[in-house]
Amino acid sequence: MHEWGITQDLLSEVQKRVAENRLGKVTLIRIDLGTRAGLSAAALKTCFSALTRDTILDQTRLQIKKTPGAAIVIKTITGSRAE
Repeated sequence: MHEWGITQDLLSEVQKRVAENRLGKVTLIRIDLGTRAGLSAAALKTCFSALTRDTILDQTRLQIKKTPGAAIVIKTITGSRAE
């Protein structure tokens, strides 16, 4: 299942952006998933749940929008600034 590795890469990028923007709590991550990316949205969500368990992203929702093409793009990360 290559969704696991892709999800790990996505989470690495998310964590980098969270640190850059000094976010404390992340509530929503929205990604666009190209229909030709060869990935299952359901499998990505399953991997996301497993990989974020007991982390700062544990309660974060992952919203996936299917789009044309093969790209996987992080569209928005919603959260609150760290105190």
